[in-house]
Amino acid sequence: MFQRLMATWIMTGLAAAVAPAAMLEVSTDAPPGSPLSVFAGSPSGPLVVSVTNDVGQDATSDLLTGWQVTLEIHAQSGATGSLEFASVVNPSNYLLDGVPHINFPGSMNTTTRHQLSGVSLAGAVQVPTAPGAGLMEITLEASADASGTFGLLIVDGADSQWTDNRSPLRLEHDYANVPASGGLVRIGEVQIIVPEPGGVASLLVIGVTRLPRSRRHH
Repeated sequence: MFQRLMATWIMTGLAAAVAPAAMLEVSTDAPPGSPLSVFAGSPSGPLVVSVTNDVGQDATSDLLTGWQVTLEIHAQSGATGSLEFASVVNPSNYLLDGVPHINFPGSMNTTTRHQLSGVSLAGAVQVPTAPGAGLMEITLEASADASGTFGLLIVDGADSQWTDNRSPLRLEHDYANVPASGGLVRIGEVQIIVPEPGGVASLLVIGVTRLPRSRRHH
């Protein structure tokens, strides 16, 4: 859908010839080495995917008019069970807030792959420098038998690009950290926490047995 919408703005033959001044990168608030913790058999807290710029003010032609990101969940070595997308919504600091826009989910979204596009319907926006602006807020669901570490990877090439504000033909560009034909890029990690057997039950028993005793002291 994103590609079809952009088709009227893009001259494919010029896309590689014109380099934008803007260098946009996609990241998460759970980067590799600082994973989001999720209990096995439970939903996760929010994980935000953001975009950042290397400059504070771009030329008008390099402002953003649309974006697309495709994410996949991959189990790392030794991981068991499954981790799946549970929900994807606009974050509180969504990049296109303040301008008329529309979002398009991908046509091949699955429980372990999610594609989302956002297109401005009126004007272009400046992508801010770090910490950037949000593109999507994700929650995940771990299976009861899940353990280990899972990676959140962004798909390269036409599946993950942004569109500039050139006239009369807008061009699509790769994100600086996701070069075309560079393969999947890990931008997030999730660590599955396996509860200790009987851990919660033991705490409940301790609380119940101590409660009457504590009352007798009052």
